[in-house]
Amino acid sequence: MLQLVGIEKSFGPLQVLKRADLSAHPAEIAGLYGDSGAGKSTLVKILAGVYPHGSYRGQLVLDGEVQRLTSPADARRAGIAVVHQQSMLVPQLSVAHNLMLGHEPRRFGLVDEERLQSQAQALLERYGFADQISPATAVGDLPGGLRQIVEIIRALAHDARVLVLDEPAAGLLPTERDRLFAWLRTLRRERTACLYVAHRIDELIGLCDQITVLRDGMTARTVSGAPQAPRSVGGRYLVHDEIAAGGMATVHLGKTRGPFGFSSTVAIKRLHPHLARDPEFVAMFLDEARLASRVHHPNVVPVLDVFAEDGDLSLVMEYVEGESLAQLCRHAALAQAEIPVAIAVAITASILHGLHAAHEARDEQGALLGLVHRDVSPQNVIVGTDGVVRLIDFGIAKAAGRRTASRNGQLKGKIAYMAPEQIQRGGVTRRTDVYGAAVLLWELLTGERLFEGETEGMILGRVLDDLVPPPSSLRPGLPAALDEIALRGLDRDQERRFESARAMARALEAALRPAGPDEIGEWVQAMAGPALAVRQDKLTRLEREAAAEPEPTRAAPIERAAITASAIAASSRGRRALSRLLAVILRRRSRPARSPVPRSAPGSRGSR
Repeated sequence: MLQLVGIEKSFGPLQVLKRADLSAHPAEIAGLYGDSGAGKSTLVKILAGVYPHGSYRGQLVLDGEVQRLTSPADARRAGIAVVHQQSMLVPQLSVAHNLMLGHEPRRFGLVDEERLQSQAQALLERYGFADQISPATAVGDLPGGLRQIVEIIRALAHDARVLVLDEPAAGLLPTERDRLFAWLRTLRRERTACLYVAHRIDELIGLCDQITVLRDGMTARTVSGAPQAPRSVGGRYLVHDEIAAGGMATVHLGKTRGPFGFSSTVAIKRLHPHLARDPEFVAMFLDEARLASRVHHPNVVPVLDVFAEDGDLSLVMEYVEGESLAQLCRHAALAQAEIPVAIAVAITASILHGLHAAHEARDEQGALLGLVHRDVSPQNVIVGTDGVVRLIDFGIAKAAGRRTASRNGQLKGKIAYMAPEQIQRGGVTRRTDVYGAAVLLWELLTGERLFEGETEGMILGRVLDDLVPPPSSLRPGLPAALDEIALRGLDRDQERRFESARAMARALEAALRPAGPDEIGEWVQAMAGPALAVRQDKLTRLEREAAAEPEPTRAAPIERAAITASAIAASSRGRRALSRLLAVILRRRSRPARSPVPRSAPGSRGSR
């Protein structure tokens, strides 16, 4: 937790800060608002170590310890990362060199380019921009919004406890600003305290958990940030807080709205606007999502609805309390903890069972749909706290694949998980998905990436040409049967792979007893507990807000008739219709009630 207590700062006779107070909590975004001259920049420079301890009065406290920063280097060592309004990136250098500037991995005294590119790629994957930003691209060639994101990732890259953003949206286009805000909301899972400094209050409302107003160098007021009002989409859904973001879409908590107060929590995946504006993509996406909705299996997140409305293309899915396999693997790597072999086997076998269900899905006439996922990767696997592993994004994978392949023949995305035949010819079968699952198995067993490279071209070459070592060569003690299964699934000749996902799953389960749901659920909590707690807080608030909403009341028939009457009485034809309607209502009211007909005794003719 960051606290600034009683900060006073003067420049000669001019007192700029007068006992200013400020706080920012982990996993929260705190806003600092003030007009020009309010003292915002001075506070930022104190946090950055530009104004050293002793040049101001008051205390800077971080996690209960008073900090005496004398330089920007002291601030960085303390875990305070500041992104200034003036960009500090070097436009001539690549994204990778900017991200690792000052922290370049070295070998024999020289920069190890391969490790530098690999570490930069890992950072982009960690923060969800690997499919939009290439490590090899010169920073000067990126649009302004992505440059800002690179600068923030660089600030976060080295275990920052506090992230200070000084007017980060200045100069960004509205679409770039929206993307930045959406991404910042997802950073709460990093448990970093974020201080967002702005002179426009509209930037802070809906983004920040609390807002401190600075006026004439003093803290005028600290208020709770007002969450953005839920937005209605699709006629029967309310879109609430964002919980994840990636290169193609953002995922929001949502609520269904039904009659008689019925409501349930869902996950709403909203594709980015540039995809939703592509007619060909929209058509393919809707078609594939319709087919994917026919997959019903415990290891597949069901598609509940899909719709395009007002420039939005959204997929409604069952909400799963859990974390993506990509994030879980990252947490395990940061903790330097090997994934238990039984859990690796259970996760892979579950993925394979879900894939088999998709491969066997049939239409209304009983014919095979021919569904292939095409993108079996850690980002598309959710591991629930209930211990159930689920696949997502069948529909998006095919539409996205066609869209990227149609642009100058380029292949983008997760090449490291694509089968050789997918790369070379674009043709896919169910054994293509078996290959992707085998890559996941190899990586879960070893804790390493199977195919890495500085560029997509290098990764592609390794997928096509590299000899794959058995997992036990990196993790001694693994059963030989697991080596055999992984290497068979990774065979470049698809005819030599397992004939089906189910066959590979059964081989895994016979080789080693998979972990049970309880064991998997406990592992998920151990790896991602803080991030799950933040998401649960959002869900609790959502449920509380939903419970506080008054239930809609139904108008009585006569009231609805009166409303209809007032609406149609505007014209002469409407007035004639109104007179006939009122005559019918009066006639019904004046008609005497019928007396009840006595029931006939049993056995009489009237009882027939």
